[in-house]
This record gives sequence, structure tokens and C-alpha cells, in this order.
Amino acid sequence: MSFNFLQDLFKRRVPHILGLYLGASWVVIEFVSLLVDRFYLSPHLIEFSLVLLASLVPTVVLLAYVHGRPGPDEWTKAEKIGIPFNLLASAAILLIMFGDQDLGAATRTLQLESEEGRTVERVIPKSEFRRKLALFYFENETGDTALDWLQLGLPVALWLDLDQDLFLSVVAEFQGHLNRAGYPEGVGLPPALRARIAEQLHVEHFVVGSFSGSGDDLSLRVSLHETERRTLLAENSYSGGDVFALVDRMSVQLRRDLGLPDRHIEEMRDLPIADMLTRSLGAYRLFSSAVADILIRGEWAPAKEHLEAAVREDPSFAFAQYTLFEAYLYFGERENAEEAARLAMQHVYKLPERRQFDLKYAYYNDIEEDPNRRFAVAKMRVELFPEDIEGRAQLAWEYWRRGQTDRAIAEYEQIYEIDPSQYDYFKMIGSLYLDRGEFDKALDYYQQFAERAPNDPVPFQVIGDLYFAMGDHERAQGYLERALIIDPHSVGAIIEQGHVAFQLGRFFEALDSYERALAASAYPPDRRAVYAALRSYHETRGQLARAIDYLHLEIAEWERFQPPGQVLLMKLLDSPGLYARAGREDLAFETLHTAEEGLVAPYDKVVPLGYLEVYLELGDADRAQESLEGLEPLMDWLGTAKIRHNLLYEQGRIHELRGEYRRAIESYQGSLRPGPMMADRNQALGRCYRILGELETAQESLERNLEVLPFSPGAHYEIARVYAELGDRDRALEHVQVALEIWGEADPDFRPALEAQGLLAELSALPR
Repeated sequence: MSFNFLQDLFKRRVPHILGLYLGASWVVIEFVSLLVDRFYLSPHLIEFSLVLLASLVPTVVLLAYVHGRPGPDEWTKAEKIGIPFNLLASAAILLIMFGDQDLGAATRTLQLESEEGRTVERVIPKSEFRRKLALFYFENETGDTALDWLQLGLPVALWLDLDQDLFLSVVAEFQGHLNRAGYPEGVGLPPALRARIAEQLHVEHFVVGSFSGSGDDLSLRVSLHETERRTLLAENSYSGGDVFALVDRMSVQLRRDLGLPDRHIEEMRDLPIADMLTRSLGAYRLFSSAVADILIRGEWAPAKEHLEAAVREDPSFAFAQYTLFEAYLYFGERENAEEAARLAMQHVYKLPERRQFDLKYAYYNDIEEDPNRRFAVAKMRVELFPEDIEGRAQLAWEYWRRGQTDRAIAEYEQIYEIDPSQYDYFKMIGSLYLDRGEFDKALDYYQQFAERAPNDPVPFQVIGDLYFAMGDHERAQGYLERALIIDPHSVGAIIEQGHVAFQLGRFFEALDSYERALAASAYPPDRRAVYAALRSYHETRGQLARAIDYLHLEIAEWERFQPPGQVLLMKLLDSPGLYARAGREDLAFETLHTAEEGLVAPYDKVVPLGYLEVYLELGDADRAQESLEGLEPLMDWLGTAKIRHNLLYEQGRIHELRGEYRRAIESYQGSLRPGPMMADRNQALGRCYRILGELETAQESLERNLEVLPFSPGAHYEIARVYAELGDRDRALEHVQVALEIWGEADPDFRPALEAQGLLAELSALPR
């Protein structure tokens, strides 16, 4: 029976026709592949064609069976039903598989205006066709520690080479992930850890490399892995004595392994890495050592020396000059920074176009101090590279600086539309809504963040922070516990638990949380955050001497991973006011003078902020006003929206010092944003209303403070004063006793505690 059936198929020439169809299909697939490569069409067209042709096989077989024999044949019922059904089924399959795929061109053409006003035309890839990958540090298997610089030097050079290709988005810096994982040197990582970090970076692929041999004859082994499936896609070996040539070869092969079109690889503008970096191997080694000093060890002084040596060997080394100009600013060497920036801009053409925008943005921000051109550069980058997530994040920051929150949010939302794996930006959107007091919208974005990252503690921590800001401390505690279930060593979540415990009146529990956070801190930024929390804790409890001790520990941690200029800024912002409150005017002014001498433009614009805080603490309204007016250049450079609320609050403090309580109230109210954010500022409002005799309004303001911060000692003291003036002795006693409980171990000369003790004595002397 089966033999007869096969004979019938051959008589009807079904195998012959099917073979011809399959051969023709192969020709069509090859032709489509050629078109995709030649005209930069969607690679999905190849799969589309393959599925389409395969799905039509039943129709070909049916037609061959009915009409394959010689002679005329009539259309049968099977054909009339089967062929339309097959066509409908094919259409359904194609719709399901490719309905959400872009089957058109893989690129698009843009016309835009540069920051100089010139018209620029660019052909860019659509986001769907860009490949995202991470480059891990290379392993040194030579046994020669003198070649350790290549561990970071090779991936940095490879990153810069690949960065020329607009079809690629490459991540080469993720030191924070390595530090937290306990691998600060970036080598010796277990394979599973590499894959997990790649997932956290939201990249589809990652590259692992190693080198052996000697400096004159290196052997490199480079493997490309897929992140989601943890599979090895390709592995290649290279050998030779020219490091730059090896990087160029690796770059081309990685593009091929990633499936980029051959024609694109052959025709793209692909400068040799030596033309982008330097042709001096010595300068390259020095630059790589400087990058390792900064990223891995946080040692800026040797980094600066290495960079200076690198540009002495090759003054046209644009990337090194760019890094050096920023280092000079951090070290307070303005003239040297300007010269390095000038040389970097002179040779900016050596950098890939996206890095050129980085340099221009930094130049207009730090050297020219021109916010308009800085904004123009950020905007042009997004217009030129609309799929560039880094550029959109930068533009969002610019909009936020200008107070254009809606546009900032739109940019972050666009990032998610471009790449749905970038759900981390939901945190940024939520923060912007939180900043505006729109808690429901903030919570919505934080919850979306948590839904997309159920195994990440960060979204649960930020939701906990949100409930803390709303005064819902029990719910905040619940979310923080969820974060710690995911990661019991999450320093941020443990610190936040301490803040919640404090506002629930559990002071020893708060201290215990901070100590646990310190024990879990693996590297300086985490320890700095813990010391900052301990400083705030002791400052709130009136223990200013201990707060200063923790401030100094915090500064010491800053010095471990930040350059001198950033440490000076931190001291300027956090130290003088605390010193003045503690009666250490000498330390306050010493810090201010050191910052004045050490900070150069543009960071010197922050100096009046430190003087403002000190003069307010000393009660010198006139000098405080001069300092406030001295912040105009900072407002112009930074953007008024970013600090407007804070400066209105400081203006209110000046009015209050002068006894201008109505004007103080206006400023304080202007400094508040919708919702319970900045609830502590209601304390200042309540104090002014009390002095003016508007006791009910004062009570309302202070109750708003205590709804969110139920253990704010200053608010308890102020509301006790209000109840005392209202004649409610019992409630006044209740609140002043809470204030004194919090200040129970305050420094002997802590003025607020002494005033509270005086009020307690007055109330205790009153008849019941």
C-alpha cells in the first residue's frame, strides 16, 4: 500500500516539484539575506521569509499532487478549501511571530542643527537592532605582574573601538557591582557572578577575556556569552606583539559574532584604536594605570601623575587630556585644567562621536561654565542619537535642573520605550514625582520597578523610603524587611530601618541597625553612608561632639575613594554648620577658608553656601544675606529649580533672625512642596506663628510636622510652647518630656535641651 502511494507521488511529480520549491526557497532566502546586508534592512526579514516559505509547503504539496501529472486537471474541493486555509494559517503564524517586529529598514536618516548652527545629517540604527554588551576585565595568565595594566587597558581600548559602531551599546564600567560582590580588582569572578552582573546591567551579551605569553608576543582568548541563557556564543584566539592591532582584530570579530551585517562592518567608519587613543604604548600603559587608580583603588593623586606622564609622551592623547582636565579641577589647578581641556578639544576628532559629546558637555559645564551651550550639546546628542540611553538620561538631568520636570519625566519614559529592560529608570521617574509631592504617581512607578525586578532589593527599599516620607512608618518597615529578605546585607535598607526605628521612638534599635549596616559595609561608599546616618542620629539627639566624631569618620571614608576637590565640597556642605552649632567657630571658619583656597571654578560657586549656614547659626543676619546673594552665580550655573526651595528656606531663616516673622512665613511656605515632603520645615512655620500669637495655626503646622516625624525633638519642644501659651499644661508637659527623652543624653551645653529643661521647670511649677 505504501509502495503504491510512493509510486503515485512520483507519477504526480510531487518530490520533484517540492525539491524545486525548496531549492527556489533557498535562493530566495539567500537573496533576502543579500538585500538585508546590502540595504541595512531588518534581519527579521530573513526569519520572516523562512517561516513564510516553510508555512506554504502544504499548498505546494497539494498543488503538486493534484496538478503534477501531465495533462489538464480541474480544481478540486481539497484545493478550494485547503489552499485558503493554509494561506490564513500562514498569515496567522506570521502575525503571531512577527506582528511586533520591525520588518523595514534597520536604520533611519536624521537632519538636525549642531550647537554651532550647522545642519548635520546622520544615518542611525533603530533601537531594536542595536546590540548591548558588557566588557569584563581581562585575566592576566602570563605570571608577569608588570602586565597587570592590560587587565583594564584591553577592555577600555576595546570599549572605545566598539563605541564607534552605532549598532552597539557597550558597558565597560561597573566597579560598584564588583566592589559589592567582593571582587574590587575585577578579576577571578565566578562565571555565575559575571552573568548576574550582566543581568543587572541589562545587557544581552558579555565578553570575557584573558591573555598569556609575554609583552612581545601576547596570546589573547576572548569569548562572547549570551546573558539570558548563560551560553557561550563564540570563542576566538589572537596572538601578536602589537596590542593595538590585537584590539582592532578583536573589535571586528566581536561585531561578526554579534551578527552585525558584513557590509556594515566593511563600510563603517572604523578608525584603528591607535588613532583614537595614542600610538605610544607607553602613554597607553600610563593611561590604563590611571584608570585603574581611579576606578579600582580610588587613588586620584597617582592617577593624576600617570595622566600627566601619559600626555607628556603624547600631547594629542585626547582621552587622557579629557580625564586629566577633570582631575586638575578636583585638585584645584584651574589653569592646568583649562590647558588640558583646550588640548582635549583640539583633538576631539579622535574620539568616537558619542564620546565627543561627553567631552563637549564637560567643557561647557566646567570650563566655559555656559549652561545654554551645555544644554544645547545634551539636546543635540539626543537628536543625533535618539536611541542613546545615556544621552537621554543626561538631557533629563538638564530639564530637571531647569525645573522642567514634565520634560525630564518624558525623557526617562522614552528610555523605557527604547529599551524595556531599563526599568531602573522607574526609580528616577518616581523620585521626580516624589519631589513634586505626587505620592500616588511616585508609588505607581516604584511598584512597576518592583514588579519588573522582584529579586532586587532596591525597589522595595525605595517604596519603604516613600512610605517613610509619607509618615507611614509601619508600612515602610514592612517593605524594608522585604528588601532585606532578598539581600540581608543591603546596607541602604538596613540604614533606612534605623531611620524608621528612630521615628518610632526605638532609639537603641536605630543604633543597632546602624551598627549592623556598618558591619555589612564592604567598601568606602557604604561605610560613608553609615557614618552619615550615625552623624545625623547623634546630631538629632543633641550629642554634637559625637556627631562631629562621625563626621570626621565620614570624611575619612570620602578621602578613600574621592579626589580632594570632592572631599572639600563634602566638608563645605556638611561641616561648617555642625561646627557652628557645637560652638566650634574656629573649625567652621577654618573649613570655609580651606574650601575657599582649594576649590576652583566652577565648584567655588558653592562656597557662599557654607558661609550662609555658619552666619545663620551665629545669628548674623546681614552677613547671611550677603552670602545668600553670593549664590546667584551658583543658581545660574546649576539651575535655579534644583536649589530654589532650599534658598527660600534660608531666606526665611534670615527674616526670622531680623524679627520679620510675616516675611519669614512667606519664605518658609514658598520652600514647602505639596504633600508631607520637608515636613520638618513646618517646625519653623509653627515657631513664627507662635511668636506672632497665632497659636492655633502654629499648632496645625507643628502637628503636620509630627505626623510625619513623630519623634522630632524640636517639633515636640515648639508644640509644648504652644500648649503652654494656650494654658494646656498637661499636653505641654507631655510634649516637652518627649523632647527631653530624645535629648536625654545631649551635650551639657546643648542649648535646645537647656531651654526645654527650663520650660519643664516652668510647667512643673504651675498648679494642676
